[in-house]
Amino acid sequence: MGARATLMTQFIQRLTDRLAGEGFAPVPPLDGEGEAEPGTRSPAWRRVWFAASDSGIRCMTSGVMAHVDCGNRGELRIGGRAFIVAQVVEEVLEACRDLNSSVGAFSGGEIDSIPFGYFDNPLDASRKISLSHEVDLDYAVNQFMRFVRGPVYRWFEQRSSVDKLSVLARASHPMDFDKVNPEPMRLRGCVILSVLADRVEDAASLMGWYLDQSQFHAWDSFEQAAAFDVALGQQFPGYARARGR
Repeated sequence: MGARATLMTQFIQRLTDRLAGEGFAPVPPLDGEGEAEPGTRSPAWRRVWFAASDSGIRCMTSGVMAHVDCGNRGELRIGGRAFIVAQVVEEVLEACRDLNSSVGAFSGGEIDSIPFGYFDNPLDASRKISLSHEVDLDYAVNQFMRFVRGPVYRWFEQRSSVDKLSVLARASHPMDFDKVNPEPMRLRGCVILSVLADRVEDAASLMGWYLDQSQFHAWDSFEQAAAFDVALGQQFPGYARARGR
C-alpha cells in the first residue's frame, strides 16, 4: 500500500500543477464529503477538487474532481467528474423548506455534474484511467487533461450564463433514467441563480413554464414545485411580483 500511496500523491501533485496552468485552483470538497478514506495512513481512495477561476455566473463555481482509488491488481484507477455548484442555492432551498415543508427534500448546492467517462462512451460512463507505474504518471495526467481541455471545457461553456443554463434546465439530464422530464434540482438551481443575478423575469418565466407541464420527474411533483415557487417569492419579493403575486 505504501508504494500505491506514493503513486497517488505523485499523481495528485502533477495534476495540481497542470490544472493550475488551466486556471484551476485546489479547493475543499464541493460536495461537502470526504477527501480520503478515513481511519488509515494509506487510504485506498482519495478525492481532490479544483475550481475554475470564473464560472460565468455570479455565485456559481465550476469545478472538477479527481477520484483516485486502488484496483484489485495493484493499479490505480482515476476517474474525473465535472460539477457546477453554488452554496447559495443550498441556502435558499433550505430556507424554502423552512417556510414550507411541502417543497420536498431538495437541498445541496450541486446544480449539474457529469463523469468524464460519459464523454468517451455515454452508454458506459464508468471508464477510468489506469496507472500502475511511476513512468506512466505523465500519461495518466495527460489523459485527465485531455478531458479538461476538450469536452469538459465545452460542458462548462454550455453552462456559463444564465441564458444557457435556462435552456438546459428545460431538458432532461443525459444520464438520468427519466429521458423526458427536466431534472428538478437543475431547474430549481437555475431559477435561484437567475433571481440572484437580478433576472427575476427570466426566473419567473422558467418557473411558469415548468408549472404548466403535464407531468414531472419521479423526484418531483406539481405540488412540490408550486410550494417552492411560493416559498421563493416569500424570500424575494421581486420574484413574487414577476410571478404576478
